[in-house]
Amino acid sequence: MVRRMSTISIVINKKITSWNSSIRCLTDTYTSKHEHILRFYPRTIITDLFQDSKLQDELHRLTSCSAVLQYFKQNRHYYDTPAIITTFLKLRQNIDNSNLLYHQDNFQLLSKMAYQKLTLFSNDEFISLCTSLAAFVNKDRHITGKELIQLTNRIHKNAVQRYSSLNNSQLSHMAWCLVQYNAIPNLDNKQYLTQLAAIAEHRMKTLDDPVHIAKLMWSLSKDRLCPDIFQQLQLQAIENINKFNPVSISMVCYSLALFDVRSEQLLTAIESRMLAIIDILDPQSIANIAWAFAKLNWLNDQIFTLIKKRTLESITKRALRPQSITNIIWAFASISFDDQELFTAACRHFLLNHHHYNVNDICQLIYSLGKMNFKPDSIIRKKIFPIVIRQLENRINQHDPRPSKFYKQLISATWSLIIMEQFPPRLISQILSDSFIEDATRHISHIEATQLFQIDLAVMLESGNPSIQSLSLGNKRKFLQAFCAVNTSLSSLEQKVVPAVHQFVGGDKYYRLQVATPFGYSIDIELILDKDRNLMPINDNLPTPASKDDNIEMKISSVITQVVSESITYADYERIAIEIDGPIHFAYKSNRFLGHSIMKTRHLSLLGWRVVRIPYYEWNELKNRTEINRYLQEKIFD
Repeated sequence: MVRRMSTISIVINKKITSWNSSIRCLTDTYTSKHEHILRFYPRTIITDLFQDSKLQDELHRLTSCSAVLQYFKQNRHYYDTPAIITTFLKLRQNIDNSNLLYHQDNFQLLSKMAYQKLTLFSNDEFISLCTSLAAFVNKDRHITGKELIQLTNRIHKNAVQRYSSLNNSQLSHMAWCLVQYNAIPNLDNKQYLTQLAAIAEHRMKTLDDPVHIAKLMWSLSKDRLCPDIFQQLQLQAIENINKFNPVSISMVCYSLALFDVRSEQLLTAIESRMLAIIDILDPQSIANIAWAFAKLNWLNDQIFTLIKKRTLESITKRALRPQSITNIIWAFASISFDDQELFTAACRHFLLNHHHYNVNDICQLIYSLGKMNFKPDSIIRKKIFPIVIRQLENRINQHDPRPSKFYKQLISATWSLIIMEQFPPRLISQILSDSFIEDATRHISHIEATQLFQIDLAVMLESGNPSIQSLSLGNKRKFLQAFCAVNTSLSSLEQKVVPAVHQFVGGDKYYRLQVATPFGYSIDIELILDKDRNLMPINDNLPTPASKDDNIEMKISSVITQVVSESITYADYERIAIEIDGPIHFAYKSNRFLGHSIMKTRHLSLLGWRVVRIPYYEWNELKNRTEINRYLQEKIFD
């Protein structure tokens, strides 16, 4: 027995790395025999020597957060750093609602214990703890619990001391964790990330693992930190591009989009790598890449055709989440890539799975369909809009916290519904109400302001429903100012068309250029025909174009109501609005008008103009003056 005790003591002394509280041993018999040894040496060594530790084994068997915390409560006096890490890991694996977890006393005790023992953690244990906490934060962005906040604050301070001793894998993972902690109050993550990036810069030549490069780029891109280091990481990505797997590629693409860096060299390398591994690209990576390419306006026909093919396959196999589908649809719409088959498949997926779509997904889907002027078949049309409208109305009536994107998404989705000739009275009335506008004003941009004005205009011109609430007079004027900005410069296409029209009609007295209407829209060229369809001198028959300030004062509901009732197709003359349409008015490589152009055409027509559209693809086919004159003759007079 003496010899056996001597052997155990020697092994323990060789393996000891830290002091900790003494705990129970493997069996009651062994504990009683060697209690004088276990009283002084940490349990971690015993666990290392004897793999049947009751504490660790029991923790691994537990399958619920409540059971894990109850076990911690009963045995916390025996906990050392591995037990703490295992407990956090089990909580992370079984968590359903982190907000409920934060309020439990046992979780607070666990956080306090981790706080007290933090300096005893090895680097691997430290990173594991950080990962678990990041998972809690990622699950619920509203962080509560005094002990947890204190723990994360101390983690930040301790992490700085560890940076130089962390290996590249640990360093990049720590960067990922720091970004997740952004939701925790009073943490200066930018400072800690900047310090971490400085360590990474010194190791740049050793950063050749795609996972490490991708995590570091993603972490810096969130707040656009350290652009010089971000540039160096791009060069490392290019050098090691053939090692990248689908997840790493998607993270790098996402990082470039967030940082708004359109690196042609890196994006070209990514395209080549994508084509090499397209068959193993997972659906989520495809969705992320499509989103990033669209944000960067990086369009490659072959890549997007392959993305479409893989997306259709994934939809058929139900391998895509709603968010991934709507991200892909948004990406196609963002670059105006018209694909009716893909949009139809997305609509059908929504109809079958709409209970799994949240409001963000719905808004993104509807905005994309409206922007692309998508026209679903009668069966889809009949079913999809009532579901969408009901979901949006339910969301706007909820009183939980509203982030900035809430207002932007609802306004854009309503605008898109109107493009697709849907006029839900209750939703529109809520969107245009003074209370909603007051809350939304500080969150919306120029884009949403113009959309609000068009929604209001559509209500009066198209809805035919007097019960729908419209904008107040003050809000009409405010949003008209955003909407009616007149572009004084001519596009390259307009510089070709305007001189041709000038010569065709016989001089500038027969047309007006860039007319600012009282209704916010700007008309490229305006003509007047008399009742015999002859050109009339325009300045003798119409008032001079109103100034921008005049428009604000003129634009009131009574004016529009009067215009609509009188129909502005006067018996004496006809007003013609010539719209010169460059590629931005059409889907990519298509003659299909985009939604905003369709809405403008409808509104100008209802306001009394006959709209004549001159698309770039028709104009570019004209070879000489004779063909141009014949073309204008047919467009204007026939």
